[in-house]
Amino acid sequence: MLPNKSQRGFTLIELMIVVVVIGILAAIAIPLYQQHVIKSERAAAQSAMLEIAGQLERHYTQNNRYPDHNDLPDRINNMIGQAESSGRHQFKIDSGGNEFNITATSVGNRDDDCARMTVDHRGQRTAEDDGGSDNTNFCW
Repeated sequence: MLPNKSQRGFTLIELMIVVVVIGILAAIAIPLYQQHVIKSERAAAQSAMLEIAGQLERHYTQNNRYPDHNDLPDRINNMIGQAESSGRHQFKIDSGGNEFNITATSVGNRDDDCARMTVDHRGQRTAEDDGGSDNTNFCW
């Protein structure tokens, strides 16, 4: 008996082709998406660092010195808390007298290329990968 022409469907070959195409697209899209997420997290950390640096400069203009890193004003501690709330970077501030240094360290080795980023009182920005190599031009 011949099959009814009104019965239509997909052959196994057609389904396998669709599965392969979806697999190829996923193999390309997923790593690109992960890189995009890491770059956006890096940009958020950099933004937080520069915002904190601005608050430290504001304190300097009002008090003629940077606050001691053990006695930061509440507004700066709040900014650090907000920046760390995502759990992507940990921030450390070394300050006092006439200088400061803000460091953002990637948590969980998510950002291997820019594992540690710093900005100081001169506005100098640096970055290192996990191996300690200078990646400043790449990260900033």
